[in-house]
Formats: sequence, structure tokens, C-alpha cells
Amino acid sequence: MIESLVEGALAVPAGAPRAAWLSANCVDESVREEVMSLVALDMDAAGFLAEPAVAKAARLLADDDGLSRVGQEVGHYRLVEEIGRGGMGVVYLAERGDGEFRQGAAVKLIRRGLDTEDILRRFRNERQILASLSHPNIARLLDGGTAPDGSPYFVMEYVEGEPLVEYCDRRALSAAERLRLFRTVCAAVSHAHQNLVVHRDLKPSNILVTKDGTPKLLDFGVAKLLDPERGAAAHTRTRARVLTPEYASPEQVRGQNVTTASDIYSLGVVLYELLTGARPCEPKDDSPEELAHAICDTEPARPSEAVSRPTRDGAGRLKGVENLRSLRGDLDNIVLMALRKEPERRYRTVDQFSEDIRRHLEGLPVAARKDTFSYRASKFVARNKAGVAAAAAVFVALVAGLAATAWQARVASRERDQARQEQAKAEQLNQFLQSILSAASPEERGKDATVVEVLNDAASRIDTEFADLPALKAQVLLTIGQTYQVLGIPDKSERALREALALNVKLYGEGSREAAASMVLLGETLLDLAKYDECESLMTRAAATERKSSPAGTKELALALQGLGEIYLRRGEYAKALPLLLESVATFEKISGAGGEDLAYALISLGRAQQRAGDVAAAESAYRRAVATYRGLPRRFDDRLATALVNLGGLLAAKGEYDEGVAALREAEVIFERQGIPYLLFESGYYLCSAYVSHGDYARTVEAGEKAIELGRRSRLEDTPDFAVTLGFLGLSLTRTGRAKEAQPLLREALVRAKRAFPPEDPKTLTIEGALGECLAAQKRYGAAVRLRCDAEEVPMSEQKRDEQDGFKTNGVLHATR
Repeated sequence: MIESLVEGALAVPAGAPRAAWLSANCVDESVREEVMSLVALDMDAAGFLAEPAVAKAARLLADDDGLSRVGQEVGHYRLVEEIGRGGMGVVYLAERGDGEFRQGAAVKLIRRGLDTEDILRRFRNERQILASLSHPNIARLLDGGTAPDGSPYFVMEYVEGEPLVEYCDRRALSAAERLRLFRTVCAAVSHAHQNLVVHRDLKPSNILVTKDGTPKLLDFGVAKLLDPERGAAAHTRTRARVLTPEYASPEQVRGQNVTTASDIYSLGVVLYELLTGARPCEPKDDSPEELAHAICDTEPARPSEAVSRPTRDGAGRLKGVENLRSLRGDLDNIVLMALRKEPERRYRTVDQFSEDIRRHLEGLPVAARKDTFSYRASKFVARNKAGVAAAAAVFVALVAGLAATAWQARVASRERDQARQEQAKAEQLNQFLQSILSAASPEERGKDATVVEVLNDAASRIDTEFADLPALKAQVLLTIGQTYQVLGIPDKSERALREALALNVKLYGEGSREAAASMVLLGETLLDLAKYDECESLMTRAAATERKSSPAGTKELALALQGLGEIYLRRGEYAKALPLLLESVATFEKISGAGGEDLAYALISLGRAQQRAGDVAAAESAYRRAVATYRGLPRRFDDRLATALVNLGGLLAAKGEYDEGVAALREAEVIFERQGIPYLLFESGYYLCSAYVSHGDYARTVEAGEKAIELGRRSRLEDTPDFAVTLGFLGLSLTRTGRAKEAQPLLREALVRAKRAFPPEDPKTLTIEGALGECLAAQKRYGAAVRLRCDAEEVPMSEQKRDEQDGFKTNGVLHATR
């Protein structure tokens, strides 16, 4: 969009009101400012190009290879010989000229004719960055100052070594040796990142390895200091991008914001080349367009596949890499995770990247591998072959025994022909499961099969596999739908469960228990999708069926009551939610006693209702009981435990027990991150924001809020109440950290969503209105703040709620104008 606006603005004739044209074509003020700055830059560039090209070239080439500077003294150093030349500077080998002591050094000066303001700024920036870094694997800054001709210079540690790839190839290092050396490089890059420096030009020639095997990171000439608030390099208003294309990340090629993730990508390219002798994105020709296409759009081959291909440097590059078996599997996935096109899908930090390499070297599971059945099993089998063989035999015997027992029970109670039908069903199901598991094997797929891939295969084959067995088809659909739900894929869960419900209604009737069980499962998925009206209808019908079938109560009744309670909770109708959830908990206690995972989950819902109703002590008791129940179960329910911890932590933080509350929230976040399910991570982020806001820690709220909102959008949770509130937390915190302009669109979105999600008098809506008023007042837009209040006056509400609203809004305006 910005690019088209710039082109349009430049097309406006000279002297015409470009700003007026832009205002008519763009409503976003921040975008207009960016476009006008780029237009101004274009005009500056036009002036620069007014100088004849031949004259310009002659002036830039007047440096005559830098020979005239050899022998000169710069500060305490005498220039001995030129040893390097880059886009803006020349590097000389130098020695102390004052005779105090012998010390070789590298002196960097600006190339003659390139002393533009931009080059000078970048040069001083590099000197400042080097001064801020102190690491054994980063070339040290020794001195700096101004040369006799007035240009800046700096003196670095002289590193006598070979580029990383050449060093490894010349010594025929093994894959493991290369990986250990690469981890040392990662430590240097991590140190830079911890000091808010992103290198932006990582490549083998900028990583020299000394004779004793110590890698040294060089050339921070295009490095940037990160904005500590945003985690991105400070934006440079220029169309030109200084980079080495072959090692640049997709976002660098596109000219987008550069973060530490860009360095992680470049490290991935270096590692790919180090292991295979090839680069991950090889363009068809040398045109810039083709290179950009290769980097941004073409998926790289796995290193284990690339290692067998000829490279542009010939087969000698591959010498010392054992064979493709050393790369296949974990190492393939580690490299490819660093090379993902989307920055947010790469390793979050260089340390995580390095840690995965360490785990691979030690034969441990790595984060780059998704939690697939075949992967976890293969790691376990490798360490416990004898035990696994025995366990497999027991498993097969158990399955066979259970199948036989079920079959015999049916034979005892039914006619022989019906028993044969049941046996046929069992055999059909067994064949289906065997075919799915066979398709999941690496030999069949040629790659690792994830749970989702296996599930997708199963779902696609149900119609053909069970065309004549509708009852069995319904059972399989229910299982697949539940699994999609657990994996956080509600749209596919909904499709499978709707089909299962339709089959069970057709087979057994609307009022059957089979239909009721299907309604409960589908209702739970619709709850996740915020389809509350249909969910309410299904849960009500299921509860009625279960009450008729068993007055003493059933698991399905308890689940239906819990689902209804959750609907009313999310609508803000707490008085309706509480009795339903109390009955749900009581029903679970009748069925399973004082323990059980279903009871624990119902306790979480009950605690939420009690907390919303103002009974904080009861809510805390329910949450603590849920946490204790989950911790005591023989089988792990990490996601549910984390959900209980999130609710407990949020309550404790809100009531002033901040340290214990945040500790619980962070424990939950670690669990959710390990599982990698975005909507659960969003939930923990929501409660962390709430805790930080209640403690007045607005900087942490911004950090947690930005992450939570991104996760919420990715999980399509924009229509949920918690998303609206999280937007409000983020907007308020941005305002109170001096970023009101960024906060305004977020708070307006939050208000729109809150009005959809909550009743008009709900305090959360009022709080967001107050935060928006504070944001407007912070920008001295008092008229807009007053109009916001007047609009709110039109909403009918009780006197008590009116007082609450006045308090929120008055506090917002007063805070900004104090």
C-alpha cells in the first residue's frame, strides 16, 4: 500500500498540493507521514542524481586503491597495508607508531569520496556498537578517533584467520565438529542480541576462525541497535537496503522491519552451507528479481537432499561431511526451522537455536521436531530397545485380549449372526487403524508424519472405509473431532462432529443418549468458536436427554451443565452460570468421587463464576483444588493443569498476592509454550496482562499484550471477550508508556469488540471506554474525549453503573492532563 501511495504522490505535478492528495487517498495519519518522508527522500535522491554520472564515478574512484594511505599515522597507529575493503570503509593492518609496545591491529577508515552524511552516521554507529560489545568471539574495539583529514576511524583487534566454511573444509571437519564450532558463533551473536544489537550481515566471510580454532565475528558495519520496546531495528527511511543477498532473510529482501529473527535466518543459511556446500535458495539466474523470488518464495531442499547435489564450488566442499545420514532427521529440521520464511516461526532466540543443536549432538529430542508419535517413539526406542520390544508384545496382547473379550461378550448376549457382524466391524476398524499407522511411517511418506497429517489422512478416508458401517463411522468421527479440538483446530473439529451428530440422530433418534453425547462434544467446539447461541441450544437439549435417561446423573449431563455455565460466563450472565456450574461439580463428585480430570476442569469453570460473582475466597479454593487434583493424577494433563494455574495466578495477582500469582502464570506459560498451541498461549498472555496492569507494570503489559494479540488473531479469537479485554490492557499500557498514538486504534477496536461481547453496563466495556478517553486526552484531543463520554451517556444504565462509568472516564482524563 505504501509503495502505491508514494508512486501516486510523486505523480502529482510539481507545485501541486501533494499533502491534500494524500489526505484524500489515505486516512491513516501514520501512513501519510511515512509516505511524505519517502517522497521527500525521492526528491533528495533526484537532486543527488543531478550530478553527471561520469563525474560522480570519477570522484568515487579517486581513492586509487587506498595505496596513498599506507605509511600514514592515524592516532597511535601506522598503516602498514590494506587488508580489506567494503561498501563504505577500507581496513588496514596497522602497528603501534609510538613504540610503546608491539601490537598488530586493524584500522578501519571511510573510503575517500564516500563521506556522505549517511555513511558517516553508519560508520559512527558501527564504532558505538563495537564499544558496547565485549565477548571472546567478537573482534574487540581497541581505540577510535578522528584522522588528520577529519574523517572518523576506529581500531579493532586484528584477527588472522580463515572464513568459517573454508576453515572447516580445509581441515575436513566432521559434521559434529562443524556444529560445535557453529554453536560458538551462536554464542557471539546471542551476546550481540542481548545488548540490543542485530548484525544484519552474517555470512562466512564475516566469521573468521583463527589457527587455534577460535571463531571471531567481524564487521558490524550495517548492524542496528534494536528498539528495546519493539524488538525491531530502528527503522531507516530509505529505499536502499544494505545486505548480502545470498544470506539475507526474506524480510530484509522485502525491506521490512529487521529483528533478531533476521540474524537467526542468516545463521541458518551459514549452517546450511557449512553442512552441505550449497546455499538453501539457489536462483535460476543472477537477476535481482530471481534472487528475491528464491529467498522469499522458494522452499529450500532438506540439507540431507542438498548434500548429494553438485555445488557451484565443486564436490570438494563436501569433503569431511560423513554422508547424508548424518543430516537426515533432526538436523534437517533444525536447519529448516531457522530458515522458515515467517520470522515468528523460526527459533525465538539464537540460544534456542544453539540449544537444539546441543540436544541433537547428545541424541536428545529437539524443539524443531514436532511432537509426532513416530518421532517420540523413535527416540525412546533408540534408548530402550529391549524394554520397548517387551512393551510392544504386551500392548499387542492387551489389544488382542480386549478385542477378544468384547467379542465374546457380544456372542454371549446376541445371536451368532449379530456377533459375526460385530466381528466384521472390529476387523474393519482394525484394518483402518493399521492402514493409517502404516501411512504415518517415514518409509511410506518419505518424511516425518505429524499427528495432524495422520488425522487428516484418517478424516479423508472415512467415507470410503465405513460406507456400509454408519454406526462405526460415527464413532470414528467423534474420536477425530475430539482430537482436532485438543490440537486447537476447531474448524475441522466442527466438521467431523457435525457429521457424527447427524449420523447418530439418524441412527438412534434426536432424544437418544448417542445423539446427546455428540451434542455435548460439538457444543464444546462451538464454545471455542464463540458460536454461543447454537452451543446453548445443543447443551440444553443434551442436558434434558441425560436427565431423563438417568436421574442420578451422568458424565454427559455434567459436561452439558458445565458447557451451559461457560456460555453464560462468557456472556457476562454470572447469576445464570453459578447454579449450573455448582450442579456440574456436584454431578461429577457423585460419579467420580473427590478426584478425576473432569471434576478438576469443572472446578476451574466454577471458580471463574465465583470470582465474577465476587466470591474470591470460594474461587481461590476451587482453583487450588483443581491444581492439586491435576498434580495428583497418575496421567499428566498438562494443558488442563496450566489452565488451572492461569486462573489461580490471575486471581492471586488481582487480590495483591502478586509474586505467587505471576509465578503460577509463568509456570502455565512454560507448559503452553511446550505444547505450542496458540490459543492456550493467548489465554496465559491475557492473564499475565491482567496481573501486570494490576501491579502498574505497563512495560511488561505491552510486551505480553503484543504477543497475546498476535496469538489471538492467529487462533481466530478476535470475537471472544478475552480478546477485547486484552486489546484494552495493551492500549491502556501503551498510553501510559507514552505511546498513545499507537494505542488509539487498538482501543477503538477493543471498544467495538467489547460492545459486541458484553452487556452495555458491563464494567469491562466501561473500563475500555475510560482507557480510550485517557488515550485521547493524552494526545490533547479533549473534544474527542468529551464526545466519547457524551455518546456513552446515551446508554441506559443504573445509577450505580453510571457512577462507575463517570469514575472510569474522569480518572482517564485526569491521568493524562495532570
